[in-house]
Amino acid sequence: MPLRTIRQSLLISFSLALFVVATGSAALAGAGERAIQIDDLARPRWDGGVIHQNRQVYSAGKNLYVAEEDGTQILLWPSTTEIGLDDGGWRHLVSNDRELLALDGRGRLFRSEDLQAWRQMGFDVPVAGLVWTGDRWWVVLREYRYSVYSSEDGLTWTKRAEIDTNIPLQGMVHTTGGFLVRDANSIFHSQDGTLWTELPNNTVLPDSSIYILDMTTFGDRYILYGSEGTILSSTDARNWDPATTPGTAVIEQVATSGNRLLARDRSGALITSSDGLQWQLAEVDAVWDEDVDSQLFWSGRAFYLALERNEISISEDGTTWRKEPLFGDQAFSDALHHDGLTLVAGEYGLVLDDEQSSWTFLDWAELGLYNDRRTGVLYWTGRRFALNRLGIHLSSNGRDWVSLDNPTQYSLDGLAENETTLVVVDRFGEIWTRRDGGEFENTFSWESGFLSNPVWDGSRFLVFTREGSLTSVDGTDWQMNPMEGLTSGVHLAYGNGTYVAASSGGAVMISQDGLIWEKRPRAKNTGFEEFCWNDGRFLGYFIRNRGFQDFWVSGDGRQWTQHRLPGGDSGLAMIQWAGTALVVGEGGMIRRYLRDYSAEIPQVRPHQVISWVVDNDQWQSRIAFTNQDSQTQDVLLRAVAVDGTLAERWVTVPAHATRHDLAGELFPGMSGYALHILTATDHVLGSFLTINREEVSGGASPSQTQAQRVDRLTSRLAFPYLPGDQIPAVVLVADREDGGETAVQFALYGEDGTVIATRDILLTGNQPKAWLASELFSELTLPAHAAIVATTEADTSISGTTFVFNHLRQPSMAAAIPLPNP
Repeated sequence: MPLRTIRQSLLISFSLALFVVATGSAALAGAGERAIQIDDLARPRWDGGVIHQNRQVYSAGKNLYVAEEDGTQILLWPSTTEIGLDDGGWRHLVSNDRELLALDGRGRLFRSEDLQAWRQMGFDVPVAGLVWTGDRWWVVLREYRYSVYSSEDGLTWTKRAEIDTNIPLQGMVHTTGGFLVRDANSIFHSQDGTLWTELPNNTVLPDSSIYILDMTTFGDRYILYGSEGTILSSTDARNWDPATTPGTAVIEQVATSGNRLLARDRSGALITSSDGLQWQLAEVDAVWDEDVDSQLFWSGRAFYLALERNEISISEDGTTWRKEPLFGDQAFSDALHHDGLTLVAGEYGLVLDDEQSSWTFLDWAELGLYNDRRTGVLYWTGRRFALNRLGIHLSSNGRDWVSLDNPTQYSLDGLAENETTLVVVDRFGEIWTRRDGGEFENTFSWESGFLSNPVWDGSRFLVFTREGSLTSVDGTDWQMNPMEGLTSGVHLAYGNGTYVAASSGGAVMISQDGLIWEKRPRAKNTGFEEFCWNDGRFLGYFIRNRGFQDFWVSGDGRQWTQHRLPGGDSGLAMIQWAGTALVVGEGGMIRRYLRDYSAEIPQVRPHQVISWVVDNDQWQSRIAFTNQDSQTQDVLLRAVAVDGTLAERWVTVPAHATRHDLAGELFPGMSGYALHILTATDHVLGSFLTINREEVSGGASPSQTQAQRVDRLTSRLAFPYLPGDQIPAVVLVADREDGGETAVQFALYGEDGTVIATRDILLTGNQPKAWLASELFSELTLPAHAAIVATTEADTSISGTTFVFNHLRQPSMAAAIPLPNP
């Protein structure tokens, strides 16, 4: 075929250029974010405490909690959740106000100065005891025999002595009289920590049937305590004075302040002493619940006594006591907030907060409900709170509840209500309606699958099905609005004039009128098991392994922002309001994060460009987009032709998926254009094929390359290999939208790397231009192995594509290579 014919074919079919732009996803929030203030409202069952740098530090399991100086706010210190403590948690905390040393349940020793950076000490064996003597740290640990080490800073340790026992040692204490450690048979005493003397129990205990449970100190006295109400005290560890105690039960815990001792025995009785010798019953308004793992300790500022399930007794002096709520031994399964009132449902009852007083616990019996460990599900019906627990219970204030019999034998999927009508949907496709305070009636039965929870949008009730939506003005007469291609098993929410139905399988369906739905698939394993409209946004999460850590929020149901709970926390339910996120879960977790977890609004920006797209009888382009993001992306495509014709359209790319479109489907009637791709994320990647459709080329001869990233473009562009014995062509696009002209110089390089010719041209705006290389340099014969470099003004970037055709017009192509700016 003559060269003129080929040139005409190329110029006709490669007549427009195309820039492509995509909208994007929101990234996972949390990495590197600022510290989040965390308020643990449930007040867990603390097991110890200490003052460190004038802050009250509590231990509870593997977590540390830090109180502000005025004691009004107690914050989880999340750094401790990351150091690998086992379920034994913290066993012993000691502070010298410079550093805090802590033993965990496996005897590992940790050190911190600020409670944020922690370092585990390098002992290879468990530490049995730890004390601070005023100038040194001391530990006792088991090596071949038990060894004693000391350190001035808690970092560098020196071995000081060995103790001649193979029986496990239990703790270490210190007074002005020296050190004391003990095993099951003896106590060991040392004045200076280097020379140790064994004192067998039979030389200390008044009766061989008595055993020692533990020891502590009070002033300059050692205190031993154990069975049969036994308490012994001594200043020298050799002469022991038996105390007079009012009971004979085993003394299980002793706590000491500067001038008061308190002891709790196995019967739950509390006794007190000011000298360690004379003891009497303490007056405290608390009765031991035998199902409760009781605790008694001195925090550094107050005594803490936990005998009851939902309250803790606190006293600064050991004589005058007050009570605070304690919810730390039950699971909380649900939470709800509306108009200043927060409700949390637990195993034993409801926790209420009206923003006017402290958190209040009401057990099920106080609420007039059957009192067992069954949790409930909370709903906002549109008018009031609803609790689904052994029936339906309705309340406007969280304290006074009206109970209704459950109209169905199946579990409920949700409730919705207006001024006169209550609509209930059960798990097996039945809709039940109660009007004007009457009896429930079965108003609809669905045999084709599950129904969603109902919503009241202000003018009608709506329920979502896989075959369309059900609507009813009065809750009695239901109309099916059929639509194909929907997903069943969803949760339905309504807010800001938008209906969103979300499934646990990942599909999200959106509607403005509740009748026509747009389906937007999400990534696998990112569906919503819990979903609602909350605080001006949609909120969803999926509970795995008894809790969730990641959750998603969206303002419109289309673009979702992923967040993660801080400090490795996980929960069973979550709500937000006024810059606060409340998460509840197992182990008495009611935790407030003082942060507004908002939905980011993605803004599309130029991301990639395809310099040349065609669609005619001879040539056809196919465009592909791969979305590597975890959620569906909206992509804006902007086509700009050679003559400046502009066309735009949006396309949707599912998460972790690839979509492809023929050029004629994207922009019918357009050919020879640059495609600009605008996205809100860099995770959408464009590529394209150009195919010769002519029979002479086989009817489907393809070539392929990728879209070029706009942020990597420069003012110099290389077409590094243009073989003169074939038919090379180049396409060029300037990255400017102001419509102005861009001067470009082409430099043709010969086989020896020297410039043999140049050509100056003008580009207009972001309109593409295409040339055969022989047309650009018509005054000479192209070298067999040539290259072209295009250069423009330093402040204007350019993109381009090179094509090489053989004499059957079968194409190959490659993206031009950006070169560094001069």
